[in-house]
Amino acid sequence: MFLSPTKATLCSASRLTGVLGHGLDRVRLTEMLLLCGLGVSAGLVRCLVRTHLHLPGHSILFIVLPTAAGVAISRRQGAGTAIGLSALGTGAFLNCFCPVKPIGIGALTSLAATGVFLDVALAWARRPAHVYFACIVAACGSSALAFAVRAVTKQLGLQPGYHPAARMAIWAPRAMVTYLICGLVAGLLSAFVCFRWREEEPQA
Repeated sequence: MFLSPTKATLCSASRLTGVLGHGLDRVRLTEMLLLCGLGVSAGLVRCLVRTHLHLPGHSILFIVLPTAAGVAISRRQGAGTAIGLSALGTGAFLNCFCPVKPIGIGALTSLAATGVFLDVALAWARRPAHVYFACIVAACGSSALAFAVRAVTKQLGLQPGYHPAARMAIWAPRAMVTYLICGLVAGLLSAFVCFRWREEEPQA
């Protein structure tokens, strides 16, 4: 089992400890089902919700929040990876069998990578404030990887109807900025919703 024991930093920072309670000495079936459900939800939302933003990199906005929420609920390192595997499986299944518009390669990359990046970034978190930085770093890192993967597929002409020589120079400079901004906003918003900046003061 790749889920670690609950991490003290996450326990003190999480706003969502009440979802599963405090007694998480061992991994329970309900916990795994919840993490997998959040991954499935992220994949479904990304596939079915159309925002018409036409903003490169905006997929991360749908991915980081359920991932951070799952980590805040579980308070274990490894929770993000579990969500990411579930999200990637959902995205791949929908691309194969769902008649709606398929999830792009950039979004699939973010579905797979965000949870892993968050688990790695949280390894160095020692205070609740560090968790905020971990969320931002993970979201921006996932966005950067998604940008790189999508740029390579565009450059190699792997996207139908796309002519790399004609449009890559136009797409890349704008996308580089929007991917970074979307990652920053997604990480900060998710951290604010799911975690505290400081430990709660004990009540007298």
